[in-house]
Amino acid sequence: NAILGLDTMDAHFPLMDFLSSVHPQDRETVRERFLQAVDSGELYDSEHRIVMPAGQIRWLRERGQIFRSVDGPLYATGATIDITDQKTAEEALKELNQKLEQRVEEKTRAIHARSLQLRHLANEQTKIVHRERKKIAELMHNDIQQILVSVLMCMKVVGRDIQDRHI
Repeated sequence: NAILGLDTMDAHFPLMDFLSSVHPQDRETVRERFLQAVDSGELYDSEHRIVMPAGQIRWLRERGQIFRSVDGPLYATGATIDITDQKTAEEALKELNQKLEQRVEEKTRAIHARSLQLRHLANEQTKIVHRERKKIAELMHNDIQQILVSVLMCMKVVGRDIQDRHI
């Protein structure tokens, strides 16, 4: 009862009073699990939120056995543990993981974008090198061609001189 924020030390706690303290979003699931434990005789096992009388929300872990007495009414024995701190830590860890995953994704995108930029620059550099090599080759070809033409012309002149001297 203390975990539920009740002042009473009464060991009898009607199911409807208990269910009214369960968070509205968890109430149906808790009710179904409780009824399943009643019907099957299996252990009742539940993690759920409760709303304290002052309005705070707490997380509980409950495990217990549901019994039928000789005259029919149900009673339960078990344990209830406040796991609010654990759930708060789990939520903080989940948020941290999400932030880290987001950062990894952002860094991965940035690395990929940079990789594409570098690839593009490398391709451009390769094109420039190829173009410059081609220009150099053309210049060298033209220079060699001019030298060869000059040599050929000189040879023709020398050839004529030799012919003229022999005649």
